[in-house]
Amino acid sequence: MMYFESVRGMLSDIEETVRSVQRITEETDVCVDSNNEVSNAMTSLSAISQENAASSETTGASVEELSATVTTLAESAAHLKDIALQLNEEIQFFK
Repeated sequence: MMYFESVRGMLSDIEETVRSVQRITEETDVCVDSNNEVSNAMTSLSAISQENAASSETTGASVEELSATVTTLAESAAHLKDIALQLNEEIQFFK
């Protein structure tokens, strides 16, 4: 009889171990799923960061181009002013 009780006790312990392993497996699955979600989020954030960097580069290039255009416009305005002054002097000759 003692032998059967020992076997029953071992079977009970084995069943408890099996249940524990099943819980561990379920919790591991949750961890894997969570890890995948974090990985996906990080990939998305990386893509957004790269897009922002590209946009910043494009904006920087546009600002440089605009600055060059404004500089050219200012130079043209100064040249036009010189022409206007010269024309005004020449008109004074005829007055």
